[in-house]
Amino acid sequence: MVNFKPMKPAGKVFIATFLLTICIIIRLYSLNPIWVENGYSNTFFPHLATLLRYGFGFIPFSVGDILYGLLAVWLVWKFTRIFLYIYRSNKIGWSNARFKMRAYKLIVTFSFIYIIFNIFWGINYNR
Repeated sequence: MVNFKPMKPAGKVFIATFLLTICIIIRLYSLNPIWVENGYSNTFFPHLATLLRYGFGFIPFSVGDILYGLLAVWLVWKFTRIFLYIYRSNKIGWSNARFKMRAYKLIVTFSFIYIIFNIFWGINYNR
């Protein structure tokens, strides 16, 4: 069994900052419809679509729909755990360290989802 060391705070700040920077770059890129049309829709996306078709074309259902379903189940599970924690502990407040850990996980998770969504097809909505 591999024993991983906890990440240092500087590493967490770097990862969160890096992901947020990527999100901002994607957003700024998607504001220009000409860039999206020429750079993403006509150049990058056709190659990505071909790659995904070869990778998942043999499956008779949408893999994306399965991923959406899993994401919805995961979100319900997380919100249920948070609600039960608050309900069982009879307190609303969290400690500062726990709040920072939850905020870091939230930023990383939603940044990752935003980046993946936009790379796979979300930028096409901005042309």
